[in-house]
Amino acid sequence: MWDQIQADANLISGARAVLTRLHDAGFQAYLVGGCVRDALLSKPIHDVDIATSALPAEVTSIFERTIPTGMQHGTVTVMVDQYPFEVTTFRQESGYEHFRRPKEVSFIHDLEGDLLRRDFTFNAMAMDIDGHLIDPYDGQNDLDKGIVRCVGDADARFQEDALRMIRCVRFAACYDFQVDPSTWAALRIHRTKLQYIAMERVRAEMDKMIDLSLYSAIRGMSLMQESRLLEFTKVMIHDQWNLEDHTLYQVVEQEQDRLEHWDKHADVAVRWGLLFYRSHTNPEQAQSIMQKLTFPNRKNTEIVELLQLHAYLHSIVIGNKEEDVKPSWVRGVLTFGKDAALRWLHMMEGDELFQSPHQQQASPIFTQLRKHGERWLSELHVLKISDLDIKGHDILKHQKKKAGPWLGELLQHLLYQVAMGQVDNDRHELLEEASQVINNE
Repeated sequence: MWDQIQADANLISGARAVLTRLHDAGFQAYLVGGCVRDALLSKPIHDVDIATSALPAEVTSIFERTIPTGMQHGTVTVMVDQYPFEVTTFRQESGYEHFRRPKEVSFIHDLEGDLLRRDFTFNAMAMDIDGHLIDPYDGQNDLDKGIVRCVGDADARFQEDALRMIRCVRFAACYDFQVDPSTWAALRIHRTKLQYIAMERVRAEMDKMIDLSLYSAIRGMSLMQESRLLEFTKVMIHDQWNLEDHTLYQVVEQEQDRLEHWDKHADVAVRWGLLFYRSHTNPEQAQSIMQKLTFPNRKNTEIVELLQLHAYLHSIVIGNKEEDVKPSWVRGVLTFGKDAALRWLHMMEGDELFQSPHQQQASPIFTQLRKHGERWLSELHVLKISDLDIKGHDILKHQKKKAGPWLGELLQHLLYQVAMGQVDNDRHELLEEASQVINNE
């Protein structure tokens, strides 16, 4: 199987070296988990986990460079050059607390027993130093058939760690697999236990879906909607997130090729933006959902600004004033930023895939924005107040006035006038325009 592993040659040679050192010291050692699964799926591998009969102290005595990552749980990180390898002693777990962590960990000498504690059959495979597959729970067969199946008793697996229910959905979505009926039935029985799982762990699984593609994210949301998983999160989000629009899921099936082509050029904020928009979630609701899911502030801001820009541009459509399209676009760019504008244009390309043939044609205003928006954006020579050839203190000194809210409003006015080409970005002309505005008040 070594020749099936798609990975950096130094990562592979490092993995071989770790297995060899452990074998030479008299211990069993195997590649396990995701790296074996992904090798069989011909997917790139970026990290390698190793299971061994050696105890943590024995691992640290064998290798020169180690990090005590989780000694109490049997895990030592072994460094080979710049590559880290997590080496974990064969173990069994018992007495799970709050459906997420084991109370007791006991070290064993049996690989098959170690593999039994894992979540799904395709994650419970191992590969020995000679490249032979060890597959006691028929994981390769499930991979070949495209099935997500728990190892052993699905009820037990989900009670051990309730996050496995979200992981089940994530694997089904990302690999385009079906969930085994007994695993699905157990998931529906135990879904209330998701309330014990930290929101950041739930979000991390969602991130993995949407990082891969919008297609996988929508398919994952479809499965979570069908199973009602999101009704039982630790912090309530389902009341703000309408995932019942089956148009989303129908498009995924009908337009998969076109959606995947669009997806290749979409960043994560655009994918989230389109997912929120198409699930009828407004900017305020989206922001609340992302805060509850512990999104990083920067990602939260990018997505909210995109949705706010869309809401602003949608208000132009309602106003139906085609002559106001460019001025309104410029105001939107100046308010929400160039990045939000570029993301909006890309989001609208993706949104076309969700248009039913029976729906009315896009508004002439949106058509103009999509046709000319990028060119209008490239013609803007100023995007923020700091781009102006004038500072607030210049105006205060020239007008002999005290600072106040009027100054920010005036600077925004000057920014817009320069962006629209009504005033040159020249200090003298800007001061003159400022005087006219103040005198006309």
